Amino acid sequence: MLSLQLPLDWAEPVRLAALPADLGALDALHALRAGVNVRERVQVLLCLSATHLHRGEGGLAVRWADEALALTRSQRLARDLRGEALVWAATAARVEGSYASAQALADAALRTRAAQSGSDQGGAGTPLRVRALLARAAARRLSGDPWGSLSDTHAAQEERCTQAGEVAVTLVWMALDPASTASRAATLAGQVSGALRARLAWTLAEHALRGGAQEEARRWLKEALASPFAQEEARTCPLAVSAAGGVLPPTPAARTVQVLTLTRRGLLDGLRFVPVPGDGRMLAVLAFLIDAGPSHWERLADAVLGTGSREALYGQVRHHLSVTRQVLGHPGAITSRQGLVTLDPGIHWSCDALTGGPHSGAWLPNVHGWWVDERRAALAVQG
Repeated sequence: MLSLQLPLDWAEPVRLAALPADLGALDALHALRAGVNVRERVQVLLCLSATHLHRGEGGLAVRWADEALALTRSQRLARDLRGEALVWAATAARVEGSYASAQALADAALRTRAAQSGSDQGGAGTPLRVRALLARAAARRLSGDPWGSLSDTHAAQEERCTQAGEVAVTLVWMALDPASTASRAATLAGQVSGALRARLAWTLAEHALRGGAQEEARRWLKEALASPFAQEEARTCPLAVSAAGGVLPPTPAARTVQVLTLTRRGLLDGLRFVPVPGDGRMLAVLAFLIDAGPSHWERLADAVLGTGSREALYGQVRHHLSVTRQVLGHPGAITSRQGLVTLDPGIHWSCDALTGGPHSGAWLPNVHGWWVDERRAALAVQG
């Protein structure tokens, strides 16, 4: 029997004992997936996600992380692993270029009890909160927000100083002030290994090429290309990519979600139709947010849920947010922070009721609120 550890930069390893030693790690994980209890299954799925990340297979990494996350939501025995699953899902989303989703997932991880209590869910010795901060920092940096990333990396280092955190801080400063940081980055690259070293190597190769140091750049590129997982750094290093004879990793097209209310009721998630049962209130919540933008929950409730006690309306809003996340399989699809409800900006949202179209009868007749009443009247005039 062996213990599998897959060291990821800012998503540290999930430890899993009881892997058959006579099987390859990936085959062993697939073999175990159906024959373990729900908690072990979550761990197996996260290990699968990590394995595929290290092989440069981001799509599969996202698939397994999402499946693990779904189990932590639906199975009570696995709910205490939710924070861990969120961090890994954030890492996989980031590698695929879905930076807004990655930040939303990391935000959700930071709100879990495990993160707020300083728990080490992964058994790797680093608190979950630190790993979630570093996951969010990486997404911010790679999406073009180095200053936001810097605040997260410093917060993580203040809580627990780690090698991954030191690399994260250095990468941010390589983006902000490469001339003053390159020497320190080169020294640090000699002290780390694997994907951490490769990440630094990408930025050092880019800096060398900007200074005309071709031979130095070639040495760093050799290090950079050694880790498929670190090749997401290439998105910020166009000269290094060109020198390596490659092309910049593509950023996936934005996910599209259309809220359908006029004929059939549900969500069109890309090409997949997802029916939404009920009286249409959840769809009205989404339609209002698409139309009005981020809104405080009390304004949202007044607009689409009508009258009721403050406690009851708050409970309804939370319910509709939760159902939206479950239906889309995306914890960051709709978020609430300090009372402000926001749709994931990384998704292209639309609603048929905002553009008009053929329909019969009154629009969402069982839903009441000032905005719904106004929209219903406008659609009635349009015929």
